[in-house]
Amino acid sequence: MITTLKPLIKAKLDTITTLAFVYDYHEEAPDGYPVASFEVARISNDAYDSCNNRVIYEFDIIVQQEV
Repeated sequence: MITTLKPLIKAKLDTITTLAFVYDYHEEAPDGYPVASFEVARISNDAYDSCNNRVIYEFDIIVQQEV
């Protein structure tokens, strides 16, 4: 599922025309600013009831601007 979600998130962030770069990992030395990066922050696999076994993926999205 992560391999499905990461391209979707990147595609959404790529539509923000004011971002110079978008990375699907946290880049410490980006090629330019403003930049957005994201990574999985947490994966939770909880059984909410006996019929469903849901996995929750949480992502951290960081937007940086040079000042």
